[in-house]
Amino acid sequence: MLELWFLLPVGILIAVLGMSSGIEGSNFWIPVYLLWLALEPRTAFWVSLLTMLFGFGSGVVRNLRAGTVHWPLVRRYFALAGPAVIVGSLISSRMPVVWMLFAFAVFVALFGLSLIREFFKRQGAALEIAEPTGHGRFYPLAGLVGGFLHGSIATGSGTLMMPALLDHRDIDHHSKAVGSAVVLAFGCALLAVFFRLDGHFLAGLVEQRREILRIMIFSAPGVVIGGQLGPRLAQWIPRRFLRLYVGALLCGVGVLVGLRGWNHLP
Repeated sequence: MLELWFLLPVGILIAVLGMSSGIEGSNFWIPVYLLWLALEPRTAFWVSLLTMLFGFGSGVVRNLRAGTVHWPLVRRYFALAGPAVIVGSLISSRMPVVWMLFAFAVFVALFGLSLIREFFKRQGAALEIAEPTGHGRFYPLAGLVGGFLHGSIATGSGTLMMPALLDHRDIDHHSKAVGSAVVLAFGCALLAVFFRLDGHFLAGLVEQRREILRIMIFSAPGVVIGGQLGPRLAQWIPRRFLRLYVGALLCGVGVLVGLRGWNHLP
């Protein structure tokens, strides 16, 4: 059982990166489980969502204590994202594995490129985050598309909903946008974990229960610890530099997962 000890520091690192940069940890857990531990693709996606629940659950507790959750906006977004997650989760069980891998790879790589582009665009800017200018006019699209992506490829809700949350004039500080996005991502992951469980897949998970337990014994404590450390790190490291680093990592992740998808082609 101790041979998977390295998942503890890996979990801390991934959670710190996610919580300090606002990026969902599943972006990094999927390649860890898929490429490093060589789990079957659908199992890798599901275990990534399960691991994310522990990390974001830790983040939810921290944000609740800090009072950085805007509940009216959370309810408004989740009313759209929740049903979309369910639809995406049900569709994921019918998606060919190769297309699920390619969809994840393309989304993650494009997101990484957008972070790199934003870094160079903001060079020399005095402010890291712009002041809210509207009423979140893009929130229906962000909620629906973000929820659907989270259900189908295990990521996307926080990525798309964070910019929309920052556009709300009701958000008087960016920490409330971050806290609200963490709660929304946690809720989306919770729905996706359950609605991906069709009978055939559930039977497969039962067969792999010991392997999954061995993984979670180390990864779950790691993301819980990282979920507490990440927000503190964000106060010390300029977010734009962290985004450059994480953006480059995501581009690499997209390429690696894309190559794995290529290997699944008939």
